[in-house]
Amino acid sequence: MLEQAIRRKIEELVRRAPSIISEARKTVVSLGEGEGWVTEAVNVIEVAIPIESNSYRRRVRALENSPRGVDGKVAAIAACLRGFLPDVDAGLIADFGNKVRAEAFDGFLDYADAYRQEDEKQAAGVLAAVVFEDTIRRICRDKGITDKGEDLEQLINALARRNVITGQQTKQAKVAAHVRAKATHALWDEYDLDGVAQTIQLTRTFLREHLGG
Repeated sequence: MLEQAIRRKIEELVRRAPSIISEARKTVVSLGEGEGWVTEAVNVIEVAIPIESNSYRRRVRALENSPRGVDGKVAAIAACLRGFLPDVDAGLIADFGNKVRAEAFDGFLDYADAYRQEDEKQAAGVLAAVVFEDTIRRICRDKGITDKGEDLEQLINALARRNVITGQQTKQAKVAAHVRAKATHALWDEYDLDGVAQTIQLTRTFLREHLGG
């Protein structure tokens, strides 16, 4: 799902739009507020949609640079924002951010695997562990599971209870959690390269199955 902070910001911008439009022609200060509103709107759409070719992103950017007055820009962009959230709720937008992040994470896993092949256990373990944990936490948030303040094993169990991951994946994830705990605390002798390889492979599976990688 779209992160709640982004949703709240979009809803707040839509609520503010009518007053911005009505005041935009009155004073220089009001014009400045209108331009500020436009900048906020462009920023939140770019954060929400990392893919530059997306229609909402391109449309909002075009409106920002159009010759319209500030009130016209605010009205048109607000209309885009009002249409954006229903598309998110229908599942037409939310996966874009996940897909971009999954592709970035996959790149980090490539580095981790390269280090593993060179028997660089420390670097491979840390990279694989960090990406694994971030992937688990993103899957939890995507499934409506609160991850704040929860340790990794609790989150793995929560995903298993929801049948988001299989029993076999749960066992593998706990091995990966062990690698994460040891690698991130510099306990190099308490995990091996096979554990790193399993962590990389499982993380790739989770990215592909749950985050569009």
